[in-house]
Amino acid sequence: MKKWKYEIMAGTLLLLVSIRIYEIEIGTLVGLVCLIRGLEELYRQTGD
Repeated sequence: MKKWKYEIMAGTLLLLVSIRIYEIEIGTLVGLVCLIRGLEELYRQTGD
């Protein structure tokens, strides 16, 4: 199971939703954290 795919998808969705609803502070932070975690996971798996 590729966890990073879900992390990236969740982060992207949160960013899009937060931009639409204008809850930019909380939504953007959470979305960015999810994206960064997903990208780190992807980098880790690709590096192995």
